[in-house]
Amino acid sequence: TVRCRLVSLQDKEAVLEFSVQDTGIGIAPDKIEKVFESFTQASSDTNRKFGGTGLGLTISRQLVELMGGKLTARSTPGEGTTFTFTVSLPVGEGGTRQATEEVLQLDMIRRAKLLLVEDNEFNRIVAVDTLNEFLGEVQVDVARDGNEALGKIAQNSYDLVLMDIQMPGMDGYDATRHIRKMASPLNKIPILAMTANATPEEIAKCSECGMDGHVAKPFVPEALFRKMCELLNARDANA
Repeated sequence: TVRCRLVSLQDKEAVLEFSVQDTGIGIAPDKIEKVFESFTQASSDTNRKFGGTGLGLTISRQLVELMGGKLTARSTPGEGTTFTFTVSLPVGEGGTRQATEEVLQLDMIRRAKLLLVEDNEFNRIVAVDTLNEFLGEVQVDVARDGNEALGKIAQNSYDLVLMDIQMPGMDGYDATRHIRKMASPLNKIPILAMTANATPEEIAKCSECGMDGHVAKPFVPEALFRKMCELLNARDANA
């Protein structure tokens, strides 16, 4: 898994953090620094089993250091390893504002705590995987129906709720009505409807019961993120 995130943006310099995570054999704690040495493997049989001469990480660390950064590793034997480096880079001129704003908006979602309310297991997997694929690790809890959602909202502090409409038991409409009757600030949580029936009548019902917006399923990731940012920005503006 390869990730890149914006750490900070000041004047015309952007600090970016890159990480590469694998699910390999891992590295023992006392061997971590050794893998950065030329022609060195974590153990004597690594080369025989997996190949490699032990130069890749040495060269990578040198390249990162030439850019003013530092390459580090953390690992758990048997579970995998994550290599991370942070560098400061100049912001380009062409299309910079739009690209930078999009990165900052995605970072806003990354920092938010989300509640996904969805009864269909496949849809839950798609939604969570999409968020993780585009944003890296996100803070997302899952509720399988309206009743479970109300319990989680009462016990946690969420920034945004992604609400399915058609669910057994308490559907998305009733769940939203109950949320809007909760004590402040719980009743002000932004709620984004995710519905497969995006007719004008359905959209009107979403608004009438207290939802703040909607996206159609199957959703386009960019459209979902754009709407999520819109609701998060509106919440901050009204805070």
